Amino acid sequence: MRQLVPPAKCNVYTPQSLAEALVAALGDTPTARWLEPCVGKGALLEAISRGGTEKQRIVGLDLAKTREPNDRLGRV
Repeated sequence: MRQLVPPAKCNVYTPQSLAEALVAALGDTPTARWLEPCVGKGALLEAISRGGTEKQRIVGLDLAKTREPNDRLGRV
């Protein structure tokens, strides 16, 4: 059997519709804090922010050294 090897660069981005569904399902409270564990293009950051969550309650982790426009929506 042949073993599959992933490509050297394999980026998979969260669809905006999925990010919005996650945020809607979880809901938000004034004291909730959000963690975006893999920022990428920032679909989850955008969905959280769109609900009115303040930037100070959103933390994003990203391995990419280059910034994306949605990085401004949280502390990345």
